[in-house]
Amino acid sequence: MPSSPHDHLFKAVFSRPSEAASLLSAHLPPELVAAIQWDQLACLRASFEEADGTSPEADLLFSVPLVGASGDSDGEPQEIEIAILFEHQSTPDDRMPLRLLGYMLRIFESQLAERARRRPVPVVPIVLYHGERPWTAPTRFVDWLNLPPVHARLLSDFIPDFRHVLETRRPPRPDAYLGSDIVRFVRLVLDHGRTDAFFPSFDAWAEVIVRIDQDADTQGVFPILATAVKYLYRVRADAAEPLTEALERIGARGFKEIAMNTYEQAIEKGEKRGVQQERELNLRTQRQLLIRLCTKRFGPIPPHALSLIDVATQEMLASCLETMFTAQTLDEVFADITT
Repeated sequence: MPSSPHDHLFKAVFSRPSEAASLLSAHLPPELVAAIQWDQLACLRASFEEADGTSPEADLLFSVPLVGASGDSDGEPQEIEIAILFEHQSTPDDRMPLRLLGYMLRIFESQLAERARRRPVPVVPIVLYHGERPWTAPTRFVDWLNLPPVHARLLSDFIPDFRHVLETRRPPRPDAYLGSDIVRFVRLVLDHGRTDAFFPSFDAWAEVIVRIDQDADTQGVFPILATAVKYLYRVRADAAEPLTEALERIGARGFKEIAMNTYEQAIEKGEKRGVQQERELNLRTQRQLLIRLCTKRFGPIPPHALSLIDVATQEMLASCLETMFTAQTLDEVFADITT
């Protein structure tokens, strides 16, 4: 799983072109939306490494044709390719314009590295913000520089000039969100899944959730629902019971089954992880005990013997511990260890 549950849910949902198109077409400028060929939207990349080499964030990059309203000399529509950079944030980022500029530069450089491409394509940045604190950072790069107006005017020819679309957290009501049912519901989960208002809001969302539940097979959104459930279980420890109760109350039976199965799988996985951790702890304890006892009886243990201890199974270590009290040499102690 990526660095945070927000990243995982964002990528699981919006790397799908249909869901991305549903959200992007609802929030980009109308003239641009009308010119984009949404049925040809393609996800090119699902992460960008930060400039300092730190782990990637869950940004998405799309390619899509753009058809202009006016044609060429023959009256034919002119088509170009554009890129859409889709970023999400759970906390405000005052450096967002600078980050986006860095991403855009790397996109241009990677495009120029393609042999068949003569020039880079325009990049349209959009940020989905689902944090509780208000977003205060500028959306235009020149505003981020915070220059006095007179200096901004004098330097306008020398400063990158772009803005990013900002879509922020909305109230937990179905009519507050745009896009398809599944996109609206996932945004509710991202915006309010960690708050006390989330489960009570299911009554207002009943029609939408039941419709998702009924269409889940044909729309192929069961994996999205499962990912949303896992997200809720990660961001709040008390999610299992109120989630299944809310889904039962509104009659979303299939969704409820997903929630219950996912919870049982999480419990089983946790139990297996606990058993494995206990086994590893026992192994470490046995190795340390064998080293300590052998050192006390035979003196410093040579490297080749330490290597044997490192690869020994729990059964081999138990045999060594038993043999150590009667063995006359270290070689006798480690005779049962096979590699």
